[in-house]
This record gives sequence, structure tokens and C-alpha cells, in this order.
Amino acid sequence: VLITFLCIYQTWMKNYKSLVFIALSVIGSIAIGWLLKWGIDRPRPLEFYHLVQSYGASFPSGHSLYAATLASLALLLCQQHRYRLFVILIATLWIMVMGISRVYLGVHYPTDVLSGWGIGLIWTSLLWLWLYQSNFNNNLFFRSKSKLRWNNDVG
Repeated sequence: VLITFLCIYQTWMKNYKSLVFIALSVIGSIAIGWLLKWGIDRPRPLEFYHLVQSYGASFPSGHSLYAATLASLALLLCQQHRYRLFVILIATLWIMVMGISRVYLGVHYPTDVLSGWGIGLIWTSLLWLWLYQSNFNNNLFFRSKSKLRWNNDVG
């Protein structure tokens, strides 16, 4: 829900570069997480240790990967905001609590959580460098009406 509102806000502000960054970060982290889970197929800890029901492969922790991606988005998009220290504090606490809870609940090994954090941070950072440190045009994907003019002069 938060991502949806953030995308709507970026569209309304005509900040298409941030919109593309948010969309690619979220979609890419979901794809990377599921591809790694499918490809590695690491079993979860024994069900004896589970405090909640879980399914699927263990590596990497999807919750930790998505938390790191969203925290990175918040940190990178709020660099110039006056409340950036508050955002840093909340984002750091959030990813820590999310990761520790996955191990505490017995559904992930610590390495699953650490890898989820690393993958989320690396993916978002690389995407940030590609979009914001390159000559990415804010209007690349969203162009206004064509500026072509037909020349009616004959001769």
C-alpha cells in the first residue's frame, strides 16, 4: 500500500525517474528473491523450531530482502529531506526487527536473513547508481505529445 501511494505521489509530482526507480527496485527484488529461492531450494530449519507456519525454500529470506529494499528506497529518496535522520533510524530498526524476527520464529537461518539484507541493499544501490549517476532522462519513458511540426511549404 505504501509503495502504491508513493508511486502515485511521484507520478503526480512528475518525478518519473523516482517512479521508475521505485518500480524497478520492488519488482526486481521480488524477482531476484523468488529466482534464488527456486534455484537454490535450501530447506528451512526443522518444523520443530517453527513458531509460525511457513512454506517454500529458506534462502534468501524474502521478508529480509524486501525490508532491505524498502528501507534502501526510503534512505535514498529522503537524502535531502529535513527528517532524514528519523527516516534512517526507523529504516534501520525496521530491517533489524524484521530479520531478527525471522530467525526467532524459527523459519530462517541467520545466513538467510543476512543474505536477504545484502541482496536488497546491493540491488537497490546498483539500480540507484544506474539511474541517478547516469544520464537517465526523466522523460525517457513518459514523453509528452510529439513536438514534430509538419512543413506545409511546397517549394
